[in-house]
Parts: sequence; C-alpha cells; structure tokens
Amino acid sequence: MWLKLFFLLLYFIVLFMLARIFEAVVWYETGMFATQLVDPVTLSYKKLKTILECRGLGYSGLAAKKDVSELVEKSGELTQGELYSAIKKEKEQTEAGDATTTHFSGEMHFYELVEDTKDGIWLVQFLGHAKAEDLLQHIKECVAQLNVRHLLSVSMDGPNVSLKMLELLQSEHSELHGDAQLIRVGSCGLHTLHNAMKAGFTTWQVDKLLRAMHYVFHNVPARREDYTSTTGSSTFPQSFCGHQWVENVPVAERAVDFWPMLLTYIDAVEKKKVPSPSTAY
Repeated sequence: MWLKLFFLLLYFIVLFMLARIFEAVVWYETGMFATQLVDPVTLSYKKLKTILECRGLGYSGLAAKKDVSELVEKSGELTQGELYSAIKKEKEQTEAGDATTTHFSGEMHFYELVEDTKDGIWLVQFLGHAKAEDLLQHIKECVAQLNVRHLLSVSMDGPNVSLKMLELLQSEHSELHGDAQLIRVGSCGLHTLHNAMKAGFTTWQVDKLLRAMHYVFHNVPARREDYTSTTGSSTFPQSFCGHQWVENVPVAERAVDFWPMLLTYIDAVEKKKVPSPSTAY
C-alpha cells in the first residue's frame, strides 16, 4: 500500500518538475511564464492557424483573421507555453521549406502570407531581355502546383511579346487538355471589361445620372434633412467612379433602390413642400 502511494507521489513530483523546467525554458527564451495568458488578437494569421492545428480544429472557410482569432478564443484560453510550442512548430516548418522561393498552393495560402507580411516587403523578380518562351516558362513554374485544366483566361498589361507568349500558352494548353481554349478578350482583360462597361454607361448617359444623384445630396446637410423628413429614408446615392467602371455595380444597385424615394422627393419639391435644389445639375 505504502509503495503504491510512494510511486504515485513520485509521479506527481516528476510531472511538477517537468512543468517547472518547461516553464523555465519558455521564460528564458521569451521572457514570459508558460502559464501567462495570451490575447489571440495580437497574433499573426499563421500562428493562429498553427495553434488550431495543434488543437485538432479545422479552419477551412475562415479567410478573415478575425474569424480565426475568435475560433481560437472560443476553443479555450491560450497560454504562453502553448504559443511557444506553436512558434517552435512554425519554425520547423519554415526551415523544412525553401526560404527563398514561395509556391502558393491556393487562395488561403496566399492570403495567409499576405496577411502576415502586409506591413513588410515582397521582393519580385523582373525579367529584362526576355523572350516569349522565357515568360511562359516562368509562368508555368509559378502555377506548377495548380490545376491549370480549369484555367479560363490570361490577362496582361505589358509589351507585345506577351501576345506571343499567350499564343504559345494557348497551343500548349490545347494539346494537354483536349483542345481546350482560353478566353481571349485582348491583351488586358480588365481594361477590356472596363471599356465595355464605359461604353454601356456613356451610350445611355447612365454615368451622368449617377453622378447627378450623388452630387445633389453630397455635402448639403439641409437638403439631406429635407429628403429624410420627406421620404423617411436615410439612404443616399454612392459616389460614381469615372475610371474603374466595373466597380460601379454597387453604385448602380444603390441608385435602383434609391429611385422611388427620389421621385417622392422631386414631387415634394414641385409642390413647394421643400426648397428646390438650385445648385444641382
């Protein structure tokens, strides 16, 4: 009986000593005690992800750092000792990989690194006298870990050598994936989309309408008060952007919702219930 009690006591003493040794190591390397609590908000996205992995929790679908931080907080209190173990594991993963070249495995991987280094510097390699074949080779290296079978289009905003690269990519993509063709909308797809939206807006003079709707209530508190008292709404038009035309979709959607209240306000002006907005155009 006494022998069992002795071994049980010895067991607890060993656990106590190991805990103190671990705490001493953490204090020596971080200057903090292992039992000290840590606020998850102060940690980087990568450290939060490593902590969740150590706890056996999944974080798929959580793109925002705030959501991951809340999940860590809800799963239990975070101590300095647990954080130390996560940092140590993170260092081991970093040392095991290539420290000079980053290959993104997907959207979450890209977001993770950008989120943690958005206050730092990213070094980008520029090619000087490069041929179309050189550009294609570098692009293939960058997307080596992605499934390019589902590639829809390639956009660029550079010299004409990019057009030759696009032809080579189109030919190779067609051979590898059963005559699959990439969508070609010009040298820069984004510029093409912006210009297409611009043509539609200007043909119907929608841009002038959206600008006028925003301008008539912008920085005019008295007029905004008249509108709110007349319609009971405090929602106003958004500012129209004259160079990033694709970004004006929310502006147009707001204008559609705003239109019935605007007619009510115009009717009140015509009946002289509220002052006429003479400074509008």
